[in-house]
Amino acid sequence: MIPTRRGFFTLASGAFTSQVLLAFTRAASLGQAASPPRQFDQAALERIARVIEQYDEQGNHRTGTETDHRSARWLARLVEQNGQRASLESFRLTRVDPGACYLQAGERRVSGLPMFDGAFTNERGLVGRLGNAGDATEFGLVVADQIAISAEAESIKDLRRSSKHRGIIIVTKGGRPGLCPINARFFSKPFGPPILQVSSEEEEWLTQAARQQQEGGTNAYFHSPGDRWPSAVDILAVERYAKAFADLTVMLAKPLHASKST
Repeated sequence: MIPTRRGFFTLASGAFTSQVLLAFTRAASLGQAASPPRQFDQAALERIARVIEQYDEQGNHRTGTETDHRSARWLARLVEQNGQRASLESFRLTRVDPGACYLQAGERRVSGLPMFDGAFTNERGLVGRLGNAGDATEFGLVVADQIAISAEAESIKDLRRSSKHRGIIIVTKGGRPGLCPINARFFSKPFGPPILQVSSEEEEWLTQAARQQQEGGTNAYFHSPGDRWPSAVDILAVERYAKAFADLTVMLAKPLHASKST
């Protein structure tokens, strides 16, 4: 499954609650009063949960969509309701909307996500044999662990710059099963063949297919190459956004806590 900001913040809210519960458990194990830290009492936690729930209910938060605009206005209202001044800053952007992105061999089809700093196929896709990276096959299979993902596929830069394969398939093995997209570090200067990232759950099947050099095809199609626009995910920007959102939810919770304390 391709992660979305909606899913990210749902996970983030769970992680936040887990941190509070962890502090609660540690206090109990040390013989201290078994209660959450004062700055995050039950009322504050419920308020934070409501803010995250309202955000989640707004829909798919993709940059530049109507949901994204509504969300910005909603956040601004919340800030102003708590006595702070909020302003919205607009900027222009272009966006790529993924179409059919998959690898198919025989009757089996695996959906994936292309790397945004590589080439794209046309609507017909590519056809050829799948082998391991470096084999004399049209497609090369790469398994990327967490280190390779964190390094933004630095380990296969030479393979990408070579002409060994018409396309590359990357099995992404992150911290949990599923697809773990690699940040497109060079999306403003794309290079190399089309690359399709797929879930770690497909590793066994793809490894076996590569060993047999099974014939298949990919379609990492968005628009025609002439319409290509860089639209990769900036991990550092997402990290800053997540921290700002967390700080905001805490700030919104404080007025309720203060009124309760007085």
